[in-house]
Amino acid sequence: MDEQQRQTRLLEVIGTIYDAAMDADRWPEVLAQIAALFDVRSGLLRFMDPNCRSVEFAVMHNYDEAYVKAYAEHFVHNDPVNELLMHHPQGGGRTTPLVDLPNHKHSEYYNDYARPQEIEHLAGAILSRDGESLSIFGLQRSAVQGPFTDSEMLLLRTLFPHLQRALKIHGQFGVLRGLKSAAESALEFLPFGVVALDENGKVILFNRLAQSVIDRKCGVLVLNGRLTATGPGDKQRLQRLVANAIAVPGQGGGFQVQTTSPAFPVLMISTMPLTPGSEALGGQWSHARALLFISAPERSRPLDSQLLANLFSITSAEARIARDLMRGLDIKSIAEHNGVTQNTVKTQVRQLMRKTNTRRQAELVQLLLNLPSSGGGG
Repeated sequence: MDEQQRQTRLLEVIGTIYDAAMDADRWPEVLAQIAALFDVRSGLLRFMDPNCRSVEFAVMHNYDEAYVKAYAEHFVHNDPVNELLMHHPQGGGRTTPLVDLPNHKHSEYYNDYARPQEIEHLAGAILSRDGESLSIFGLQRSAVQGPFTDSEMLLLRTLFPHLQRALKIHGQFGVLRGLKSAAESALEFLPFGVVALDENGKVILFNRLAQSVIDRKCGVLVLNGRLTATGPGDKQRLQRLVANAIAVPGQGGGFQVQTTSPAFPVLMISTMPLTPGSEALGGQWSHARALLFISAPERSRPLDSQLLANLFSITSAEARIARDLMRGLDIKSIAEHNGVTQNTVKTQVRQLMRKTNTRRQAELVQLLLNLPSSGGGG
């Protein structure tokens, strides 16, 4: 392979490295390409705890599983190459002929581990070091293949920064994937329905409680992939609500729906635009632009007035208004229920929003619905 061919192959390898950062299943392909580029017998990417010398082989190329197990259980503790790498700059790269190490030719490591596998020459580097673990990249050659030349080490060093960045990206996406899984699991424990909508207002996913309401076709249902209301007036309000939420910039809102279902006689529908960043979670979440919440105030547990007082300094009169809002009552009905004027109710609602740092009535109701309940009454 001439130098021009090697440079072309190197660019291909770098491309695959960044593909592997997003797709862990492609790391074996990365090692296979690097092994072919440098004509080596084997290669590996492993993580090691430098204190207790525990090791985890993340990716391997052309390694016997029996020797992998033997290394993890025993030979990691007397591998002289680890000592060399520990004191070598991160990412600097190093080439080591095993037989040239002091007294190494007569060591247990060489005779029982390296030599049976025809490992005579090594090249590698520490890709990352954070105090608790090391990520180590290594290539191995036989005596027939010969040592790594200076030009090969120079070429290999050009790969190390790309491997380091790819590992970092891979780690960040691992965290995001964990957040995605946690977010999807958390949806199922919420006391209200949640529906994720894309930029066209189409339903992407929903939790079990939302599905229960939708399946009953009481107030809302999914038609042609979009959420719609069963009542003509409610249908138009829902369309406006969704359009405002998925717009740029988005705007939340809410309204209540009267249904004929004894299970959900009143539904509170509210929306919240999603801030940029959810697309990084990948999967269906990458297309989510807004969340729609479905709550059934009549099924809500009693609101804890003492909790409201402790959290927001809300008075008992304001707590009564809060409970009526959670039941889905409008301003007129709340005024009649409490024997006060509508202006008084409006003033108390504004006070509730100020104390809870909410900007809209729908946002206030959603916050109240998410609060822990009391054991009995309010």
